[in-house]
Amino acid sequence: MHAHEPDPQRLRRHLQALPDPVPPATLEARLLAAQGRRSRLLRTGATVVALCMVVLVAMPDPGRLPGPDAPARQQAARETTRLKLQAIDRALQTAYARGASDDELAPLWEARTQLMRSAAPTADAARGSRS
Repeated sequence: MHAHEPDPQRLRRHLQALPDPVPPATLEARLLAAQGRRSRLLRTGATVVALCMVVLVAMPDPGRLPGPDAPARQQAARETTRLKLQAIDRALQTAYARGASDDELAPLWEARTQLMRSAAPTADAARGSRS
């Protein structure tokens, strides 16, 4: 061992003899403020996801447009609806997992309900496909 290297045992005893550090008086306020910012960010993110879901649900359904390639468009529309539903369900699961409030969950459930309504065939469409 070199002369300038401290003795590990002596260093350990010295560190153990030091008093516990006293946190600054503002630490609690800073932690609470950071937690509030993080919480607001999560709520904002959930709201953005919900609004995106509403926009996706409100988009016109290409499968309901008549034309020679209607079966292909209908298949594409069903797949689009399935993907939208999966996205909404993932957003709901994430929201529930982080303990989202009812106000945050409501737009997601509304988007899901609208999507399911738009995906359900109407009585007129069902009659038209049988003729």
